[in-house]
Amino acid sequence: MKDYILSLLEGEETEENPCTSLAGCQGTTPVGVQEEAGIEWPAAHKDSQKMADLAIKSSDIIGIENVRVPFDACVEPEALGAEISWGSKQNDPYISGYPFSDNPEDVKVPEDLLELGRIPTVIEAIKEVQSNLDKDKPVSTTVIGPLTLVGELIGTEDLLRKTITEKDLIKELVERVTEIPQKLISRYYEAGADVVQVIEPSSSADMIPPNIFTEILQPHLSKISSEVDRPLILHICGNIEPILPAIMELDFDGVSLGSGININKAKKEASEGTKLLGNISPDTLSKGSPSKVKKEVSNAINQGIDFIEPDDGFVPVATLENVETMVKATKEKR
Repeated sequence: MKDYILSLLEGEETEENPCTSLAGCQGTTPVGVQEEAGIEWPAAHKDSQKMADLAIKSSDIIGIENVRVPFDACVEPEALGAEISWGSKQNDPYISGYPFSDNPEDVKVPEDLLELGRIPTVIEAIKEVQSNLDKDKPVSTTVIGPLTLVGELIGTEDLLRKTITEKDLIKELVERVTEIPQKLISRYYEAGADVVQVIEPSSSADMIPPNIFTEILQPHLSKISSEVDRPLILHICGNIEPILPAIMELDFDGVSLGSGININKAKKEASEGTKLLGNISPDTLSKGSPSKVKKEVSNAINQGIDFIEPDDGFVPVATLENVETMVKATKEKR
């Protein structure tokens, strides 16, 4: 399945739908999976061996067709000085203190970036997964896109406000930090990642106007994607329909769709060879019935989705029964 998945992201036609969790801000390890694996958050966020072991076990338990690390979206801001609250097995880590909230103009890329925070932990976890994985599955990982990363350094509310009141400053900061995902993408591939996703949750039409996306962020996402010749996916949470044309101008191999996005419309906008991933609702996976999960899987495939995935990854409270049903229902449609 690994070769087939990678061939799809290289532009081959979709003949059958993989069931993966390559995209999204959440990970692949809901509470039920952590408990069955015997490895839980927050310990698995901080230790490369536990991270790798939980990633492999979660893929085996659920049956999804990739293995993914890490399980949170705080790696880069922590490395640059953000304070992190680590949560619990039910709750994701989150930023509790922004390092440049009082002095945004001082944001810069450290020369020793790859040695800071948990970046070495993630690099080592990728290596350990590749060394210990005995299944034919791709290893995937995550980097934070430049606009969202600026928000995680100066404060998301400040970011959104300053895109209007201090646009030139935000332009400069986004340009400045674009080097961070570029460096991480290169290092993660070198460590053994097969697929990397760029997450940009702060750039949806729910967060910023479409013209801000095209003016401030699009050129830098283009720079990131055009310089990568390995499988690269873009994930933006929420409503992306107003910016779909701009997204499809970028050179990403896959684009993640939320559960509220019209697959048929996205399919019409998609560039030739660009694959669409999604879009099973987190509400359905956490609170719905298995029959509803099956229906959503069937609907997504019938509408032309390429990869069946949970919208934004598996939320911690997604039930093991529903997650397993999603995988089984996908495989039954082949």
